[in-house]
Amino acid sequence: MTAHQVKFHFSDNEKTEFSITEKENLLEKAEQHGVFLANDCREGLCGVCAGNCNKGKYELTEDTALSASEKDAGMVLPCTMHVSSDTEIHFDYPKSLCKPSENSTIATSVVSVDEVSQNTAKLVLKAANDISQLNYQPGQFVSMNIPGSNEWRSYSFANVSNADNVWEFIIRLLPQGVMSDYLRSNIEVGDNIELKHPKGSFYLREINRPALFFAGGTGISAIIVMLKQLAENGGSNNQPISLYYGVNQVEEFCCQDELASLQQALPNLTVHLVPVTANEQWQGATGFVTDLLSSDACFDGDADCYMCGPPPMLNAIKGWFKDSNITNTKFYAEKFVATQAAKTSSIAAEKTVIKQPDLSKQYKRAVVIGGSIAGIAAARVLSDTFQEVVVLERDKHHHIDEVRSSTPQAHHAHHLLQRGQRELDTLFPGFLDDLKAAGTQAYDSSRDYRIYQHGHWKYVYESGIPIMAAPRRVFETVLRRQLNKYNNISYRYSSSVDDVLITDGNTVSGVKLKDGEYIDADLVIDASGKNTSLPNLLAEHGFAKPEQTDQNVNIYYTTCLFELTPEQVPDWGMLLLYGRRPETKQIGYAALYGEEKRNLLITIGSYDCHKVVRSHEEFLTKAKECVRDDVYEFIKDLTPTTEIKTFKYPKMFRRHYEKLNNVPNGFIAIGDALGSADPISGAGMTKAVLEALELGKVLQRKPKQVNTITKKYYKKSARLFDYIWFVISEQNLRYPWVNGKRPFYTPMLTWYVNQVLDLASKDGDAFNTYLHVAHLNKHVLTLMKPKMFCKVLKNALFSSDKKHAITKQVKA
Repeated sequence: MTAHQVKFHFSDNEKTEFSITEKENLLEKAEQHGVFLANDCREGLCGVCAGNCNKGKYELTEDTALSASEKDAGMVLPCTMHVSSDTEIHFDYPKSLCKPSENSTIATSVVSVDEVSQNTAKLVLKAANDISQLNYQPGQFVSMNIPGSNEWRSYSFANVSNADNVWEFIIRLLPQGVMSDYLRSNIEVGDNIELKHPKGSFYLREINRPALFFAGGTGISAIIVMLKQLAENGGSNNQPISLYYGVNQVEEFCCQDELASLQQALPNLTVHLVPVTANEQWQGATGFVTDLLSSDACFDGDADCYMCGPPPMLNAIKGWFKDSNITNTKFYAEKFVATQAAKTSSIAAEKTVIKQPDLSKQYKRAVVIGGSIAGIAAARVLSDTFQEVVVLERDKHHHIDEVRSSTPQAHHAHHLLQRGQRELDTLFPGFLDDLKAAGTQAYDSSRDYRIYQHGHWKYVYESGIPIMAAPRRVFETVLRRQLNKYNNISYRYSSSVDDVLITDGNTVSGVKLKDGEYIDADLVIDASGKNTSLPNLLAEHGFAKPEQTDQNVNIYYTTCLFELTPEQVPDWGMLLLYGRRPETKQIGYAALYGEEKRNLLITIGSYDCHKVVRSHEEFLTKAKECVRDDVYEFIKDLTPTTEIKTFKYPKMFRRHYEKLNNVPNGFIAIGDALGSADPISGAGMTKAVLEALELGKVLQRKPKQVNTITKKYYKKSARLFDYIWFVISEQNLRYPWVNGKRPFYTPMLTWYVNQVLDLASKDGDAFNTYLHVAHLNKHVLTLMKPKMFCKVLKNALFSSDKKHAITKQVKA
């Protein structure tokens, strides 16, 4: 096959050139040559990898992240690009930013493997290709693919980042296990092992006060690399540091020679080795590491505490501090469990779950394509009337704490409105309790939420309207565990749909997977997201594609996580800076996550934006461009704990299946596969749940032929989205460049909404009504009821008060 030359141009005038064939994916080929273009989703969704192609012929297999104007200007997405001629692409960032992404993989080869204790091995790997130095923080981990299997395991680095790209890992040898069996019997020097990009929020911070390090078993790997980093950096700033290293038996200790060397390099380091049981030759202490603790040994709590080990050990350490009434210690922890126990662990690798049909149900089988929140909610609704529900998730088995690779937006802020909370807790009893147990904060939408909108801070009071703020993976993890309770729902990973099965000319009767498997179904649900392939697959069978309505908003939103000290934690839980439209395009958002509210997530959104934010400096600039500088002032001196993450959202859209004359029977679209709401609205998850409930209402009528419910469902879901679309469009259509029909009453509507927003900064009742509408608890016409209408007019006509009830500055 003919090879073509591709040349990349970067903003620092660096260039890269390599050859490629038409069948090869451009992003993957570049990575084979050691060029890791900035990317996140690898599926044409996020827009992070975008460049400008001014020479060459190409095809994009997916271009969801590009607007029509960007495509006309030559913007391309290397992650979905195949070239058919010599090609040149320009990128608006320096080559120095070309680093492996979380979803890219790194090829390595085995250098050595040695048994370093009774049940521990040290594995040494080296990058197989000539790539730039892989930078990672001491304490972070990678997932590695075990040769000869589809299994992945996660291990912490045991050595610091180095220019040779040689990496060490300390791995526990279990009696049985895929990795343990490989290390004992099958490994060969030179074997190829694939790694995912380093990740993890457990890493060494700057030492400014005494530090305590606790390691249990192979948790020593993450701890010893922190000590190595301190030694490399010249010490611990004269601060005392103590290591407590616990194992079950003396024979399980490893790295003792390295620890002795570290004590020479770090004079302030004290090492305590503590086996639970010991032989007669052992001269040291025995028992648990907590047996050695005292207030003096822990510097009366004036210390930073790093812990890596099994959950019981970490819980015991935290319990000791709590029982000792020591409260000013900062904890950083990484829990792990042995793989065999991981099946029920909170950090386990999730497996395909196959369950048994419930023959008491009316209908036989439903297939749900996509295991996101929309798919999970749909599966739960279907389980009431179907003997068997099969959820097909295209992602591979993955660590429960990892973001699914097909959801690049998962790095960013996610809200669950009160309506969504209530409905999900009804579908999944105990859902809200599980969310809170997982560390999710339920913030009052007024008391805990500082909202600057339309030129004023909104009224602050006890609204009783909670909003749930958490990373998307937390919402999905809790729901997936809830889903596992239903014995007639199977959740299958690595299951990509290649075609739909059609019977009787107009009825979808199942799906064909890419691996060749056929699955018959009475009902097929498309919950595979906005870049779903199902409309194209149906078109190949003669079905018309649904008409689509778009609003080209061109939103880029960028997120970074910061860590706060106890003194820096503000008196609010969430903050929103939302300027007047159309004058302002920037949105500033902040939310505190975690039990101690010390994880500060900042998202900056920009409408009509076509440039990706790639550096912390650019992020600060965007924060400063918000309608107020509160977010900027809060973070300008903080150090980010994560890389900048960006997501492109070119358009809000809806697919009008309700208008089709020949709607395929037995086919239901839900969530973003049906229509996508502007993410700034925070309505996406709630919309998906409400659509699932509409599906449930149609099924409650128990039609004899379940595949005939399609038209009824689409009419109901269309009415639902009409309302959500109207509420969001009122704000979006204020931008003159956003396409869309503007009704004749638009000027009057805009004036009235402005008055409502102004009143909401002074009047608690008015703000409460507005919040209920925003949370989809009440219809928008509630804002027009006589009492509210009179208040709005009175405020507009007679209020001379330019000062508002809440004018205080946000605590910085």
